[in-house]
Amino acid sequence: MLLKQCVIAILKVIRIDLCAVFLILMIYSTVIMKDSNNCAHCNEMLDVSGDFITCGNDKCKLKYHNEKECSGMQPSTWNAKSKKSKKQWNCVVCRGSSDVIVDLEDADDRDKKLITVVNSLLAQYFDRNNSQLEDLKTSVLFQSQKYDELDNKLTTTLSSIEDIKVTSSNLKSEQDKLAEENKKL
Repeated sequence: MLLKQCVIAILKVIRIDLCAVFLILMIYSTVIMKDSNNCAHCNEMLDVSGDFITCGNDKCKLKYHNEKECSGMQPSTWNAKSKKSKKQWNCVVCRGSSDVIVDLEDADDRDKKLITVVNSLLAQYFDRNNSQLEDLKTSVLFQSQKYDELDNKLTTTLSSIEDIKVTSSNLKSEQDKLAEENKKL
């Protein structure tokens, strides 16, 4: 039942299709024998010294390496937090799914491993999308700069054209006056 709830929760969060569910289940079957003391993001073994971050959500309690790539924050930021703040920290999965919480206490080891793999896939999905958004932001800022430069050049050029029109009109008037004076002579 818990496995079904987990898959339904994932489908609600990122609205993936059946092919993705099949892929998740295939990946799950390949990691079923892995140690359950792995990072929920990268699925690598956690440091035995205890330098890892645990989600503060009582229903989750997933663990992450104390690295920006896994937990989403710099180790210095984590280390500077108070004990209370550390206990209240929630992982990206818990922050992203306020209405769907899976009770890990009722889960068996296989379900916990599946949830770990799914969390890792979700984190990688969001990391990839965040990276793509950063690239898009950089591109938009670059294009905006170029647009501003072009707009400034166009404004300067239009101002110069207006000045040339005024000068041309003044020269034409002056030429007409001189032509009149030449006729009188």
